[in-house]
Amino acid sequence: MKDIKAVIFDYGNVLAKVDKSKFMRKLTDHNDMPYEDISSALYPRDSPGNYSSITADYESGKLTSEGFFEKVKEVCSLDMSIEEFRKAYTDIFYPIGSSIELARQLKPDYKLGLLSNTSEWDFQDEISKNKAFPLFDTVTLSYDVGAMKPDKQIFDDALQKLQLPPEQCLFIDDIPEYVKAAKEQGINAILYNRAEHLRFFRAELMGYGIYFR
Repeated sequence: MKDIKAVIFDYGNVLAKVDKSKFMRKLTDHNDMPYEDISSALYPRDSPGNYSSITADYESGKLTSEGFFEKVKEVCSLDMSIEEFRKAYTDIFYPIGSSIELARQLKPDYKLGLLSNTSEWDFQDEISKNKAFPLFDTVTLSYDVGAMKPDKQIFDDALQKLQLPPEQCLFIDDIPEYVKAAKEQGINAILYNRAEHLRFFRAELMGYGIYFR
C-alpha cells in the first residue's frame, strides 16, 4: 500500500475546464485574421498543452503580461486595448465542482498542492479566486518558477514546498505527457479524464491508498 501524504492537483481541465477557443474567437472580433491562423499562432495542436513559443514564453515567465499582450497584438494584428485583451484571455475557465469537492474531502487528511502551467493574469483573475484555492498548502506556478511541465524543475519546486519525498505524493493531471514526466521523477501520478464517471476516478485514487472523509 502506498504511503501517500500529499495530493498535487493540476489546475486547467482538472479543477476548472478551459476553453481557449473562446479567447481566440474574441480576438477575431478585433482583427481580420481567420480563426485557424490565430489558433496556429497561439495554440498549435502538435505540442503537449498546445503551446506556441509566445504562450510558452508567457507561462514560463520569460514575457511579462504587458509583453505578452504586445507580442500577440503584433502577431495577430489586433485592434484592442490591453484591458479588453486581458478580460478575453482570462474569461475562459469554468469550475469543475466535482473536483473542488474532491479536494475538500481530501483536505483533512492530506497536504494539498497546486502545480500548474499558467500565467500571471490567469492566476490573478482566475486561479486565486477559485473556491478550491484556499485549500492548498503549497502553490507552484510555472511563470513564477520559470519552468513548465514537463520540466523537472517545476516538479522539484512542488516537492520542496511540500517537504515530502516524491513517493509520498500523488499528482493529478489531464495531459499524458505531464503524468509520464511526474512518474519519471518518482512521483505517483494519474491521468484525470473528466469523461470518466467520478466513481471510477475515486476508485483509482483508492488504489493508491487514498481515503475520503
